Amino acid sequence: MSSWLGSLWGGSSSSSLPYNIEPTAAISSQAFGQHGWAVHNATKKTDGSEATAFQANKAELAKTPARRPASIADARYTSSSGLTQLIPALHHYHRIKRLIHPRILRAHATIDTDYPDESKPSPGLDNLEKSAATGTLIIVTEKSTPLNDWLENLNPHTSQANAAAISWGVYNIVEALTFLHTQAKLAHGMLCPEAVFVTPSGDFKLGGFDLITPVGSDGAQTGPTPHFRQYEGAVCPAE
Repeated sequence: MSSWLGSLWGGSSSSSLPYNIEPTAAISSQAFGQHGWAVHNATKKTDGSEATAFQANKAELAKTPARRPASIADARYTSSSGLTQLIPALHHYHRIKRLIHPRILRAHATIDTDYPDESKPSPGLDNLEKSAATGTLIIVTEKSTPLNDWLENLNPHTSQANAAAISWGVYNIVEALTFLHTQAKLAHGMLCPEAVFVTPSGDFKLGGFDLITPVGSDGAQTGPTPHFRQYEGAVCPAE
């Protein structure tokens, strides 16, 4: 069982992933709304089918403020709090591979190169602060394009078709949120254009799980997790 999980989620190094990842990023990790994740084109080694790879350097994440100050008000999330992009990125990394639904961006393979195999287990979702911060996080998903890029490339002369495509996409995201709220009992916490991706067939997929939090439990504790409370102000878009 353990060896099967290892092959599913990566193997011993990034080269052991069953995907070829183009070295040059299609979208820089420093681009607006990327939260430290670079977007690369990728193909499956066995059949050449297209995929998308998200890569984040943990050392860079650990020294990059969770929000770059655009105003005096924003500065409190950088200079005083010391919150960086690392913990939200790790939270997203651990969550996306556990969430499976037709309207959730599907992770096909992942690897944290600080923990390439089971000989050195990752601290996991409950101990993100104990994670090593020297390697690279890689998430390979179904082929997709960030929503903002997709919108920029719409044909301005086909407004009726564009409206229909966007309406369909909004419906997709409502389905994703319904799944999270009613079945997974989770609140996304960071719903914004940067958390939405579009497949070649025009389906909208929900990603961006930096803050996702339980909406309640059968026990006495309910409501947002300490992680959500700590990072909400720094991670959520200012507007």
